[in-house]
Amino acid sequence: MFVYIIGNAEKNVFKLGIAGDPFKQLSSIQVGNPYSLSIVCKICVRDKNAARLIERLGRQELSCYEGVGEWLLNVPDYLLAQFAEGHYLRSLASKAGVRLINRAEPSAIANQDSLARLTPLAKQKGLSFEDILEKVEQAYDRGVSIDEIL
Repeated sequence: MFVYIIGNAEKNVFKLGIAGDPFKQLSSIQVGNPYSLSIVCKICVRDKNAARLIERLGRQELSCYEGVGEWLLNVPDYLLAQFAEGHYLRSLASKAGVRLINRAEPSAIANQDSLARLTPLAKQKGLSFEDILEKVEQAYDRGVSIDEIL
């Protein structure tokens, strides 16, 4: 699960949210939006509860910039820099006590489709969801397929 900030720095409009695939979410949000949007930053966490915790903390911290709906407006430059460098979301995760899954992308092994493929195999071997994610990280670090690690 990902926590993301999508927005347009030139227009100073941003949205903090969670999604299994932030790229699909970007496409969905872009429809009907007059501004060209991009993913400013994203972090990957192990599950929806962890993502919601980070999102809730971020919404509390950024509440003074709330515009219409869930959009953030007129965010100061120092926060924009933290957004762009990814520091803001990593800081929220740290405050929430949530461990990040490093280097995960929707196209990487940690995406939902691949996890769905791995779940039956993991169950056969008696592995938990956390074990699967650890194995995914090991495979990524070693540059091998997850099947070789399992």
